[in-house]
This record gives sequence, structure tokens and C-alpha cells, in this order.
Amino acid sequence: MKKTIIRISCICIVLVMGLSALTSCGKIFDLFNKEPEESETVSDVIDTESETDGKETQTEDDETEADSETGKNDTQDTEEPVEDESEIESSVEESEEEEDTEDEEETEEEEKDERELYRPDRIDYNKADFVIAQSLNDKKQWVAPVDGKGADAINVALTNRNNLLQTYFNVNVVVKDYDNSDNASTTIRNEFEAAAMSGTAISDIAFAVSGQISKSLIINGFIEDVNTLSALNLDASYYDQRLREEYNIEGRLFCLEGDFGLHDELRTHVVGVNKTKYDAFGYNEQYGSLYEIVKEGDWTLDLMLQMAKNTSDYASMGSQMTTENNWGIISESGFVYAVFLGTGNKIIKTDKNGALSVAYSDPTSYAIIEDMFQDITNKVVLENPETLLADTTKLQGVNFGVVQGMFAQGKALFRTSTLVDFTKYADMDDAFGILPVPKYDEEQDNYYSWCSSQAHSPLFIPRNNVDLDRTATITEAMAYFSKYMVGNTQTVHDAFYQNMADAKLCLTINDREMLDLIFEQRTFDLDHVLNISNTCNTVAAAAKGSVTSLPASLATIQNTMTNPDPKTNPLDTFLESMRKNYDN
Repeated sequence: MKKTIIRISCICIVLVMGLSALTSCGKIFDLFNKEPEESETVSDVIDTESETDGKETQTEDDETEADSETGKNDTQDTEEPVEDESEIESSVEESEEEEDTEDEEETEEEEKDERELYRPDRIDYNKADFVIAQSLNDKKQWVAPVDGKGADAINVALTNRNNLLQTYFNVNVVVKDYDNSDNASTTIRNEFEAAAMSGTAISDIAFAVSGQISKSLIINGFIEDVNTLSALNLDASYYDQRLREEYNIEGRLFCLEGDFGLHDELRTHVVGVNKTKYDAFGYNEQYGSLYEIVKEGDWTLDLMLQMAKNTSDYASMGSQMTTENNWGIISESGFVYAVFLGTGNKIIKTDKNGALSVAYSDPTSYAIIEDMFQDITNKVVLENPETLLADTTKLQGVNFGVVQGMFAQGKALFRTSTLVDFTKYADMDDAFGILPVPKYDEEQDNYYSWCSSQAHSPLFIPRNNVDLDRTATITEAMAYFSKYMVGNTQTVHDAFYQNMADAKLCLTINDREMLDLIFEQRTFDLDHVLNISNTCNTVAAAAKGSVTSLPASLATIQNTMTNPDPKTNPLDTFLESMRKNYDN
């Protein structure tokens, strides 16, 4: 009987605490989901929320006290008479104290979801400028409207977010666009370095192609290690956690990706499939739904190549194949490296502490990657003439753009590229879908789709920043509000998926599941972004030229990467320069 009453008392107490917490959380959600009146501005919504915070805090305290009293009365009403009530009261008090001691902090944190936990504090920066430098290499590819809707939604969301930052912090958001074709990121890097040499900075933050800017700025000590900035809540979901892991260099992190930008998603390698052609060849009956094949873990390189072979006209046309024939796959030479990274392997790996290891240094690892590169290249290039690489001379006199456009004309079952290229196919007559980079074999644990370091543009913070604390605070708010906006304003995160829907990339639940799977397992490559071993370019060159030369080329890289002389070993040279600038 005593144990029964103790349990009843404890259950009632926990229920009261839970109801009080739910009431509080419900009000917080209502606050963030508040829809502004037509006449309200972003500033009005923010000001109203700030006033409401104070009033509701007092109300919640009063309600909690009242609920606690009610809970005590209810508990007493349910208790049955016992011989020694003081003993039970003592046991209940001890139980309550143990719960409070063990669970108080944990419960408080669990009850606050990320949206409340990381909500930025408002600070008045007295009309200071917050300058964003950005490369517009991709402006022509995704900022231009897609069917007059998608990219407009992104532009509106970005504008609303930046306007919110201005109101929230009393700053002027100034955007410096660098739009000079493929040289935009190089221009940013040059100006970045010139400003740093004079002790200044070109901006508070900068977005530029990582592969064109990272190495030089790191070895010269010109960009900030964002791990040192306490204002950034880097564990939050609006930052890309995979990048944090895979670009970690001895505990340092020099750039960020997340919901505040779009290039990590847009520059992730994917496989496009012509669903109309897939149906026409009877593959739904023969193989089943490709979406289900992916979900079951059976989407492999061999299966993709088998389907490509059965679709192509090569068996009847041979070397006479033209742009008018059906091809199995339209791709580029970089696809071989993307498939290698799709295995989960890396040339340079970083552990949880940021310590680096090189595959070339271990004989077993080197043998694995050598065999893998050779096998993938043989399959994609030598054994499957049904594959057309757009950056080769396989079709004499046909330029890169024409080959890319063949997928839109229904001339191939598959097209491999980064996601941004498929936003151009909104007017394509055939239905198409997006799949992850295939597994190397079915034994592989997961799909890994590479975010190209020669294309994605992460966020960098200049080291000679005028006010690093202010920059970090506003950067954190920019990331936060890209996922969690005030009122009913569309977020950058949601606008991106609207853009994908308008580009016919996210029209069904299956499409959304594929995109989510791809982004969740997106992978980054430290070796390529820092251009340490040059393996990616070496493999691509072999795919375009002589595949038979690949083993000798990889052996040359191995000799260089295992050289004990730190002055000639490219990784050691990089690390020595980095440590000199960041160890102090």
C-alpha cells in the first residue's frame, strides 16, 4: 500500500510539471507562429513579441504556482488512509528531491526545442554596416526565375531575412556582389588577401568557391577559425554538421555551410533519371520503382550501368553514335571521383579530433583505393561505351553545352551532375527524378553524395574583422532566421524546397525523400578543397584520356604523399603553414 501511494504521488507531480511545461512551450510556439496583420512590418512583429515575452513570463509563473497547488490537492484526494502518513510524506519528499537533483537541468533543456533555445538576443549596433561579399558565379543558373516562381521565392526569402537582421540589430546589411563570370571567387580571394596585408577586411563575411579560396587564405592566416567564436551555436541543425566533421583540420574549422545559403545543396552530385524513358523500357516491371530500389539500399553502380546498357543504341550503332541516338548515361569525367567518394572513402580523413590521416600512407588503404579507382574507371569508361562524357572528345565537334542539353531532349536514361544543373530542366517534356550517387556495391552501408569543393561557396569570416563578436552574433542570427523566421514569413530553407518543386525536382513525396536522403548523407572532401594530392584531377584526366595510365599516376602521387621530407610533402607543408598562423 505504501509503495502504491508513493507511485501515485510521484505520477501526479510529474504530470503537473509536464502540463506546466507544455503550456509554456505552447505559448512559445504561438509566439513564433504569430501571423502579422496586413499592416504589420517585421519590426512590428518583433516588438510585439518582445512585449509579449515579459507579460507571459509572469502569467506562466502564476499558472505554474496555481497548478502546483491543484496538483497537491488532487494527490491528497486520491490517497487512501494509511497507518503512518508521516513516513509516506517523507518518502515522497525524498523522491521529489532525487528527481529534482537528477533531472532538473536535463528536463529544462529537453523542454526547450532548438527554436527557443537558440533564439538570438536583440542588440542595438547603432546603424553599423554588416557587409556581405558574395561570388555570383551561379547567378545565371539559379537566381534567375524558374517558371517565374521558384527563384523569386528564394530572393524574397533572402531579402526578408536580411531586412529582419537590419531591424533586429539596427544595422545596415550591405551586399557586395562579385559578378565576373568564373573569376568572381578569385577576385574575392585577391581582394581578401590585399586587405588582410594592410590590416583591414573587405567584408564582415564572404561567400566564395571553397576550392578557389580556402588553401591560400588558410596558409596565410587570413580567415577566422569559426570554432573560436562563442556566439556561433555550431551544434544547431541550421549548420551543416557533416561539413563541420569533414573540414575539421586539427580542431580548426575555417568555413560554414547551412540553411543561410544554397550552394551546398545545389552543388551536390546527384543522378538524374528520365522517368518517362524508364517506364517506356519496361524497367518498372523488370526492376521495380527506382525510388524503392534506393530505399532498400540496392541502388548500385553495376545496376545503373546495366540499365544504361539496355537503353542505349550502341549495340546497333557502335562508333556511329551521334547526338540523335539514345545514350545510357550522360556524365562528366569527374563522375569517377564522385563514385569513389560515394563509397565513403577519402584520400585524407579527419577523425573526431581533427587529426588527419592519408590513405596513401597505409599500404592496405592504398591498395583498396587503387583497385577501386581502376575498377570504377574501367566500368564507366572502357566497358560501357554507352556512357557519354560531356568534357571529352567522344563526339567530335560537339561542345559541352550541347551534350548537357541532350538529357533534356530525352536522349539518355541517366544524367550525372550537381543538382543545380537539373534546375534548368523545368521545361523538359519527359518526367525526370533525382537519385543519390549509387553505391559501389550492396555491401556499402549508405549513400554518400559529394558536395563539389570546386563549386560550393561556403561562408568565410575575415580574420581582420572590425568587430568579430558583432560579426559572429549577426552571422548566428542569419543562420537561425534562415530556418526560423518570425510571423508567417517564408524561410530561406522553405523557399529552397519551393524552388525545387517549381523546377520539377520535388513534386512528390518520393522526390522530397530522395532530396532529404541526399542532403543528409552529403559528403565533403578535404583533399580536393585544399588541392593536396591532386587525386581528383588525376583520375578525371585518366577518364578523359588514357585509362591505362592511371596506376602509374597514382603511384607517383603515393610517392609524393609519403615523402618524409616535410618541405616536399604537400600535406606537411600545408599543416606547417597553418600551425604557424593559428597556434598562437
